[in-house]
Amino acid sequence: MGMGQVGVQGGGNLGEQLKVVDGIRPIASTGAVHNGLDIDRRGFNVGLFEFASGAVTGAPTAQTYDGKIQDSAAGGGAGYTDSTAGQIGGVAITQIVANNGKETLMVDFRSMERFVRPVATTVLTAGTTPTWPINVSVVLGAAYNTPTV
Repeated sequence: MGMGQVGVQGGGNLGEQLKVVDGIRPIASTGAVHNGLDIDRRGFNVGLFEFASGAVTGAPTAQTYDGKIQDSAAGGGAGYTDSTAGQIGGVAITQIVANNGKETLMVDFRSMERFVRPVATTVLTAGTTPTWPINVSVVLGAAYNTPTV
C-alpha cells in the first residue's frame, strides 16, 4: 500500500470506497422546507447523511430543525417521495432544537430508488427576522463500482 493510502476490507484504498457530496449546501434558513440536491447513489450501497446547524440569529423564541430522506427513480427534482425503506435506526433525524446541533442518518440504499436527497425543515418562531444556518453533508460508502472523483 502506498504512502497516504488507507487500506479497507476487500482491497483498494479508502478513496475508492467513499465519496463525499453536498446534500444541502450551507444556507441561512428563514424557516422553510429545503429540498436537497439530487444524489445519484448508483455504485454505492450505503450513505451517511449529516444534518447540521449553526447559531441562530434574530432571537426567535423557539426553533426546530427536522430532517428526512426521499428517493426517486427519475431524479431531476421529479417523483421524490419520503423513503421508508433503507434507514438504519429510523426514517428521520431526532429533531434539532439547539444551536450548533448535529444529527446523522445511516441509510442502506439497496432497497431504494436510484436517486436520493435530504429534506430539511426549519421553523423559527417570532424574533426579529431570524435565520438559522443549516447544511447537510453526505458520505456515500460501500462502493461496488469505483467512484470517479
